[in-house]
Amino acid sequence: MVQARGMRIRENMRNIGAQVLEQVVRSAYSVNGTDYLYDFNLSDTSASPTPYLPVGFTYLPTDICPEKLPTMKGRLKVDMSEISLSRVEKNLLRSDSSIRLGGHWKPHDCIPRWKVAILVPFRNRHEHLPILLRHLVPVLQRQRLQFGFYVIEQAGDEPFNRAMLFNVGFKEAMKDVQWDCMIFHDVDHILENDGITTAAAECASTGQTQQILLHFAV
Repeated sequence: MVQARGMRIRENMRNIGAQVLEQVVRSAYSVNGTDYLYDFNLSDTSASPTPYLPVGFTYLPTDICPEKLPTMKGRLKVDMSEISLSRVEKNLLRSDSSIRLGGHWKPHDCIPRWKVAILVPFRNRHEHLPILLRHLVPVLQRQRLQFGFYVIEQAGDEPFNRAMLFNVGFKEAMKDVQWDCMIFHDVDHILENDGITTAAAECASTGQTQQILLHFAV
């Protein structure tokens, strides 16, 4: 009796959650003429919305970049094979020569919604850093974010002080750009879904700037 009642309560909560989501989405509006296609299935609220752009849509340098893009692939295949940092740099520059020294990039065909700094504390993880950059840079480019990477390396044999490195990285990053978000990213964490905008959406939804966000791969 108690178990059956608990199951009914959980089912009712799922239905209520789906109905609230539907009302929020229907009341929302899009920017730059971007629409979103949602399949409201009350039995499965974990399904991701399917983004699309209107027929004939063109990017304009004077318009804000769409939030959802058809170039986003969703669930990603992660390549964990080792690669040299120089090879990653050559491959990234070959695909887009506008990447600036230090891993800075922004879209030129629209105005980025968010400016995101990725802070990576580092020491003796030379095999992991190229894998992270090979994977994450194209993801951020597909999301049309302005971004910069800050790899903060600790020298010496003292115990690894991750918090201190984040503090140093924050101060240095803010000298370059007035970032909207700071993503504290471990070198061995890999994003597995490019529909997740690296927590930048959560930062922007607060209506504040300079939010300090700790981001982990999903």
